[in-house]
Amino acid sequence: MIIRYVAASDEGGTLAALLRTNKYVCSATLPIMYEKSLLWRLNVDYSYHDDTLAGLLPLNQLLLRSVPKDRITPLLKAAYLDNGDQATVERENEEQLTVATAVSNNNSNPTKISYLAFVTTIDIQIVFHQHISFFYNKTLDVNTHLSNELESGGYSERYLVEGVNDHLKYYDPDKVIHLGAARDLRRDLTWALSVNAENIRSIVIPLADLARYLEQVHRFKVLADVTFLIDRDLRYSQRNGRELSTQDQEMLRFQRIERIRHYEEMLSFVQKHRQIHMGVLRTGRCIPDKITMPLRRFRAAYDHRSAGSHLNDVLYAFNDTLEYVTVTGIWSSNQLDFHGLAEFLI
Repeated sequence: MIIRYVAASDEGGTLAALLRTNKYVCSATLPIMYEKSLLWRLNVDYSYHDDTLAGLLPLNQLLLRSVPKDRITPLLKAAYLDNGDQATVERENEEQLTVATAVSNNNSNPTKISYLAFVTTIDIQIVFHQHISFFYNKTLDVNTHLSNELESGGYSERYLVEGVNDHLKYYDPDKVIHLGAARDLRRDLTWALSVNAENIRSIVIPLADLARYLEQVHRFKVLADVTFLIDRDLRYSQRNGRELSTQDQEMLRFQRIERIRHYEEMLSFVQKHRQIHMGVLRTGRCIPDKITMPLRRFRAAYDHRSAGSHLNDVLYAFNDTLEYVTVTGIWSSNQLDFHGLAEFLI
């Protein structure tokens, strides 16, 4: 109780000091300190130019030490683990260093402790939304490992090809690339940190990446809260009077298939979890990403019946399983509001 009170009113300094007391206090403090470490780290008022990615670097490096190599993607490795440029992105104010840094500096061999084992909540959306995105700051410019990976790995080209619905690609392609990289990093980081699925009680899963989680449903034994985040706007709205190229038309056809696949995977995840871990999952959400799909567009008035029997399946699967469900970001009790999901599917 006392440690939780300290955690709720402190940004990590006092908790880090408790780790030095003795091994018994340390063992009681670590689980509380790391259960929601990403959320606590970013519950700070940053300026527009603050370097969010650099601020999270020590914490994520610490957690990623416990992740098997086969879960570390090349993009994730370039952003967090190829650290030759870290000195140029460190904060000038040492008081704002992460909790992870404080712990590792006071532990003779921090790699012996699996800090990731104490993480029970994975929610990267607040990281992504911290002043628009990872990359509307200096990080991308100074991290040559990341910028080189984006080019050599074909990421930049892919983001522009996929951005059929993004008018930015015609006059500011760099922003399209920045947002694409941020989305991929969020997906890869969420996937990497969820390696201890047996301990996860709450998770925000990017919907475009849900396929990877379907094979792991059986491992989410204590998962009580799941949020499916619509992190890509796959609907097409004609803009700027531009005529679609053959490549754009092909991409639109592919993206329509993707929309349906995302829905089916979300439904499958809930159904499988209900079958394997009956009564464990209590809360489900399907919400728009505030950057990729602003809520005012997500709530457009679409008749939910136009989405057909698919939505009825969602209603039955969620309402038979969960106490509270929502697809618009607004809580509703024992009733699913279809408007946003219908727009997403159509």
